Parts: sequence; structure tokens; C-alpha cells
Amino acid sequence: MVEPLGEVLVLRAYSGPFTAHEERRIEGFPDVVIFDDGQVVAGTTPDLRIGDRPDYQTLTLSPEDLEELNDQLRGAALNDLGIGDMVGGSICDDCGTTILRTDVSGETVEIAAFGLVTDAPETYVQMLPYSEQVIALDRTLNAIAARVAQDGVEWDGDVPTIPISASTGG
Repeated sequence: MVEPLGEVLVLRAYSGPFTAHEERRIEGFPDVVIFDDGQVVAGTTPDLRIGDRPDYQTLTLSPEDLEELNDQLRGAALNDLGIGDMVGGSICDDCGTTILRTDVSGETVEIAAFGLVTDAPETYVQMLPYSEQVIALDRTLNAIAARVAQDGVEWDGDVPTIPISASTGG
């Protein structure tokens, strides 16, 4: 069962191997959480161990940036992938998984995208079995997280946790 998001617009977390939602046993912390009101909370701790809470910083998106993000979420059509679906293929043996959660028409949608690393060399990104819209959304989340790390202020509030699996790769 995927937990309802409440006031969260989108959440991204990283997990170990490509496993279904119900098979993930570690309560992990998200890399980025963007709330409905535009508040962004992003982890800033490098080389974090799976399951550890990162240091977080926060800032608030402008209404224009928030609307652009909403447009990207609609364009990525995550709801077409379904609740708890795993998407991707055998890109590599030890790739991690990017977990994206959002709310579509009152229903929490979660995808686990194997090997979704959009800041990798472009030759790798071009091999990914994801739509241009999903890749663009992940790149937008990367840019937002970098902006929070640069311009945000320290934040120690609560964030939702998400089931993840331990990393097996190096």
C-alpha cells in the first residue's frame, strides 16, 4: 500500500535494487520533497548511507516555477505507469532505483525507475527506457535540489519517509 501524500506535490527518493514497493524493507528519507505550496525541502548530505536522514535545506518556489513543475508532472504522465509500478530494464546489474511519488486526481502514484540517473553522461541517458518527459522531470528535480543546496536555509522539520531497499551496487 502506497501511503497518501497529503500536502506533498512530488517526492523523490533513491533506493537500492529494482524491487517492488511491498518488497522494500527500509524506511528511507527522500532526496527532494516539494509541497503543494511550493516549499522545497532537499537533502544536502553527500555520500549518505541508505536509511540515514540527510541534512535538509529549504526554499520556496515562485508561483511561476511551481506552475512549470506542475506542467512537467502532468506531461510525465506518471499515472499511466500505475501505483507501485517498476519501469525500466536491464541497464546495468548494480544500478539504483529512483522512486517518484506524486498525487494524480487524489490518488498517490509511485514509480520505481531503475537506473534513472539523468546527470550521467548523455550517452547513458539516451539509452534509458523512459520518456523524454520523465527524464526532463528528473532533471528539473536535480536543478531544484541544486538551487536549494545553494540558496536554501537549514531545515529540521518532518519529511515523509518512503520504503526503500539496501544498495547492492558500488
